[in-house]
Amino acid sequence: MHWNEARVNTEVQVGPLYRVVDTRLSISCKASGYPADKRTDFEFRVERPSRPGLPYNVISSADPDYAFASHNVRVAKKEIDLIHQSQSQVVFVIEKLLKEDEGEYECISVTTETVLDGIFSAKTVVKVIDDSLSVSLRDSATSMSFKEGEALSLTCQASSDTLQHTHLSVIWFLHKEGAQNPQPIISLSRDFTLIPGEDFKQRYKEGAVNLDKIGESTYRLEMTELQLSDQGQIYCQAQEWIQDPDRSWYSINQKDTEKIVLTVNARVGPDMLSLVVKTSSEKTSLLEGQELLVSCSIDMHNLKERFFSAAWFRGDIELVRIGPTGILTVSLDDQRVEEGGLRAIRIGDGAYSFGLKPVSKDDQGSYKCMAWSEDRGSDGAFTKGTAQSSNSLQITISVPGLSEQILSKHKGSFQNGVMKKDATYKDRQVRATRPASESFVFELDKVTLADSGLYKSCFALSLYNFKVLFCLCLCLPESLMKVSLTSRSFNPTIGEEAVLMCKVKGPRIPITVTWIKRGDGLDMDEIVRLNYNGDMSWSGSQTSYQVSIRSQKDSVIYDLKLTSASQIEKGIYQCSVSTFVEGTHKKLATSNDLQVAVKNPGTTRFCDLLCSVKFCLIILYQFCLSGSTPLYAYSVIWFLQRETGFIDLSRADRFSFMTYGNVAELNHRHRISMTRTETTFELVIRQAKISDSGSYVCNVTEWLKDPRGTWISLSTMSTSTKVNISEPSKKTHSIFFHILNFVFSFHNLLP
Repeated sequence: MHWNEARVNTEVQVGPLYRVVDTRLSISCKASGYPADKRTDFEFRVERPSRPGLPYNVISSADPDYAFASHNVRVAKKEIDLIHQSQSQVVFVIEKLLKEDEGEYECISVTTETVLDGIFSAKTVVKVIDDSLSVSLRDSATSMSFKEGEALSLTCQASSDTLQHTHLSVIWFLHKEGAQNPQPIISLSRDFTLIPGEDFKQRYKEGAVNLDKIGESTYRLEMTELQLSDQGQIYCQAQEWIQDPDRSWYSINQKDTEKIVLTVNARVGPDMLSLVVKTSSEKTSLLEGQELLVSCSIDMHNLKERFFSAAWFRGDIELVRIGPTGILTVSLDDQRVEEGGLRAIRIGDGAYSFGLKPVSKDDQGSYKCMAWSEDRGSDGAFTKGTAQSSNSLQITISVPGLSEQILSKHKGSFQNGVMKKDATYKDRQVRATRPASESFVFELDKVTLADSGLYKSCFALSLYNFKVLFCLCLCLPESLMKVSLTSRSFNPTIGEEAVLMCKVKGPRIPITVTWIKRGDGLDMDEIVRLNYNGDMSWSGSQTSYQVSIRSQKDSVIYDLKLTSASQIEKGIYQCSVSTFVEGTHKKLATSNDLQVAVKNPGTTRFCDLLCSVKFCLIILYQFCLSGSTPLYAYSVIWFLQRETGFIDLSRADRFSFMTYGNVAELNHRHRISMTRTETTFELVIRQAKISDSGSYVCNVTEWLKDPRGTWISLSTMSTSTKVNISEPSKKTHSIFFHILNFVFSFHNLLP
């Protein structure tokens, strides 16, 4: 109904609204057209997917006893509330969503004005989804201590396995001791905009505070020069955002990491006259192809007023040096510098960074940084001070695998049969054997997710005092994961079973399997999630489905059974596979689409019409001949057809509720009555008149109640008979003859 056609209009927030379990739900509802000086009362009720057609009263602003038993306890505890924002607008609130809160919510504006017309209710759909947001700190330390001016680097990992399209934002907070609220250091918004906190804007402009996103789920905070005011608890917060149908963004979930107590000590005392050099790296165990980053920090009295040189070593070999004026000197591998694979930069006072990418096995070893002060003379020349070496970092470069056994075949010879175990796997059961002259087998026991990655098999071939190196690479784990969806019965009839089979082939690693369905709209809704840790989480109506798992030699099959199909279960199905590695959700593969169409059964009834005219009484019988079942019901409409059109006489719905149409021409409604039995519908017109002559039509609609309680129209059958009413003869026997002749001829029409 359009606004200009109604005095009252009720509007509710447009759905579907996807919200996370255990979080807060708010729905706005407003009404217009009511008197401005009076407060409008509202009611909310919900229809659950498991009980279609059966609304539950939830809350009313006018009636405290409005809620059904399913909600009245939560309403009494204010866990469910209805808050007036204005005279004609409310916000419906559920403080902590439960899975069973999913459904279609109806907002009703209540009026006592009988003259008002318009739209008094509006509906919106709420979908309650699982909490899959994960946020954690890569550093496991609960406290850190630094000296004033030193650099701080912290890494936060945040990801979500939500089916719907969502964005993440990440904020780093500092909660100072004694402060009431934490203050943001820097954040990366959902649209990838860096926003420094109010107290950190200047340091952000100077490059002393920054936030980098690395890959899909890693967020690194860099503070190059810590200040005494930076002391406190530091942590990372991730928020998950979704765009509602009204195009606004809504935060559906929020989580904080554990807090790290940060201590910053003042640079005082005699020890500050000496040079202190420290080396650190976020990751000391790398895979081939990744990037190595090593930080070198220098601390000394009057640091900002001094010049320094710094050099990086692998073992005793100098790799690169930065002079007092920032000039880079390379001891070897100039080509790697030119290609951007080796770099060293000064990132602040006393802060240097060294990087290698992509790393290979040859880059493995012990790394350290050496620094010394440079005193500048009046002639501009520098005098080198005493060098100070940092601690050593042992960097391991490995090629982890993804299967228990890898076979490598080639022609060649194996000289002494000695196999050396790499230091990375010194505590693991690793074995390399040569079962045949041209085959080598690598075995790794107790494979875990950390062993996922790229495998490489290398061997050397000796030819005439030359050695030729060959390498074979295997593919990444996600490329080995294959998911397919099939069914032997994807076109079931209402009430029948159907089984959808999701076959997963690939490495046997812990995975999460999610079943998804798209109905008439474009949105994909989650049915059930089988988590990698063994938990199972249902969405919507659990009564419609069952899940089972079958393990085969080369695959695992996840069966989704439609226990008793209805039209609600029709749609497009998918199954999706993901995993959870090192605190991060990672999608692996999604199956093909599978269309499931649920058929209505054919009609099971045959109907015919019988007429009897007795004196001044017309009796019309409608027979429906067949066995009966409680799942079926019938509605009937009686018409009188004339040359001027149809007259609606009476009707009965499938619940046997009877109403009468426009029967003014039949001279008062009391002449008409209608009754029914299990298979017979009877229309009686008393005091029959000549004007009652015409073709009487009976329409019978057969209805089926599906397993979810929804009534479905199967078919409509229509039969008719012609009735002629004439003036009675003066001879009574002729009246009876006429009647008997009519009934007889009509019975001859029956099958």
